[in-house]
Amino acid sequence: MPLDPLVTRQVLRGGAGRGLLPPPRRLSFLVGALVSGSAMVWLQDNFGWLVGFGVPALCTVLAMASFLLGSAMYRHQPHGRTVVRACQVVVAAIRKRNVALPHDSFVLYDGPPKCGQKLAHTDQFRFLDNAARLRWRWRCHRWWGGEAAAAAAQPWRLCTVTQVDELKVIVRMLPVWARATGIVYCMPLFTVQGRAMRRRLGFGADAFAIPAASLHSVYAAAMLILVPLYDAAVVPAVRRLTSNERGLTEMQRIGAGMTLSVAAMASAERSNSSVGVEMERCRRRRLLPDGSAELDAGKDEHGRGDKRVELLDGEEAPSMTSVTGGYAGV
Repeated sequence: MPLDPLVTRQVLRGGAGRGLLPPPRRLSFLVGALVSGSAMVWLQDNFGWLVGFGVPALCTVLAMASFLLGSAMYRHQPHGRTVVRACQVVVAAIRKRNVALPHDSFVLYDGPPKCGQKLAHTDQFRFLDNAARLRWRWRCHRWWGGEAAAAAAQPWRLCTVTQVDELKVIVRMLPVWARATGIVYCMPLFTVQGRAMRRRLGFGADAFAIPAASLHSVYAAAMLILVPLYDAAVVPAVRRLTSNERGLTEMQRIGAGMTLSVAAMASAERSNSSVGVEMERCRRRRLLPDGSAELDAGKDEHGRGDKRVELLDGEEAPSMTSVTGGYAGV
């Protein structure tokens, strides 16, 4: 989802609209996943890899063309380079590593941000504050704009407080991102298992064989059903219990999604253990167990995937959408 941060940025921040992800964006992603897991897999199996890779390549070119043509109509134009600003903070803090940590925010350069809105100073990860520490000769010219001139002339030696706190936000979000790295192994596992199963619907030579890679379309179909169901039935009921406009908080839904991930993998492994490890027995096994596991994975993705995007979008500064959105998509 490389365009997630940019698309998320175009919707309204704050207010009631932030409770749910933008329906058009999420719907297009799920429909794309459903088509790629069914039609594209069928093309690859029946017409070879040339057509199987050629059609997605053509779709990518058309998508990029529409993206570039529509960029002039964005309500919020992308600006700034978050990675460069973060590297400047790290370099400036290392260069001043022998300087005592500042005890007063007066010695920190709280100038106007290079892009986006100004962030308030926080006390966490104080070793990074040295990147915004003003030298004595810069503080002497505080009222004459000397600090601004120094920051503009030496961006790798002096950073703004907003710049420093942007990096702090990124560091604070690392645990949220890192805990999902193990889940990436779920999807390839189901594909490998599907290749060893009996995938024909019906009997005889004309029976339709379900491609193993099409198991992922169950996940997309589950999401298409569960997202409206959750919004219409679960959120109002939970809202009355929690007094939260969105029902559960982002972290609570991420935790529920992770719990469903464990349940999905345990269900798949229990089914595997019941049939043994012999290849012939695995081939006679039907696709239903892994299909139900993919359904659980869809429920998990609704719980953790959507709210991961919302959580990162809520914690980020407007100038950091590329990095935080990248966290959500990895």
